[in-house]
Amino acid sequence: MGSKKHISDANGNIELALTRLKHRINARLVDLVEKFDEEAEVDSSNQATTIPSVLIDLPKTEVYSETKRKHILRKRQYSRELFIWLLKTYRTKANLLQLEDSQMESRFCHVQVLAKEVVSRCKDKHKLNEFVKWKKAESYHYEMYRELERDALSYIPLKACTRHWGARLILSKHWQNKQQVITKTREIAIQASNDEPSQNRSDNEANPSNELLFSHEANTSHHERYSSDIDLEDHIRIMDDYAKNMR
Repeated sequence: MGSKKHISDANGNIELALTRLKHRINARLVDLVEKFDEEAEVDSSNQATTIPSVLIDLPKTEVYSETKRKHILRKRQYSRELFIWLLKTYRTKANLLQLEDSQMESRFCHVQVLAKEVVSRCKDKHKLNEFVKWKKAESYHYEMYRELERDALSYIPLKACTRHWGARLILSKHWQNKQQVITKTREIAIQASNDEPSQNRSDNEANPSNELLFSHEANTSHHERYSSDIDLEDHIRIMDDYAKNMR
């Protein structure tokens, strides 16, 4: 049994190591593909040509408005599909080769990690409270936009987004996610501390105290012993009467 558990744990460790290796390989492939794209822009004189300046507006989508009772155009919100679209659109306008779906997924995931790091660095640098909301940190937005656009340059062209909409959507999403996790954790801790005394009261109401239980059991045992003593005396008296009659 022990040997089987040991083999199972070993297999789990191997799978984890393979998963980490796969992520590292994907990240390295992304770097190589980007380098290949940049080298492809070199002209016949072996001088690097500048990449065409591409600007992409935040697309809109048609949604139904309950208040206006009709379909209206609204700017798209944060989603994986939106940034895959951004990557495809940019490469098409910049005359670059399109990537495989797995490559685009890998780039998107990597940018999410970069966004979390940018948020953490900003909070540490400016000593911001963990509970500060995104709107309250408006004076640091532009700084984070530029930082993420620079870090993500080799993965997703956030710099091509007009008015920084790509960096804004990603950073605000991760900022709010972090805020929600902290708030939820705090609420759970408070709820747990409030429930503990009420649980103790419920237990006390549902079950009598040890003293009452002990007293009840003691009285019950005494009553049983007393009843038993009476029965024994009755038998002795009956036997005495029987013996007298025999004389």
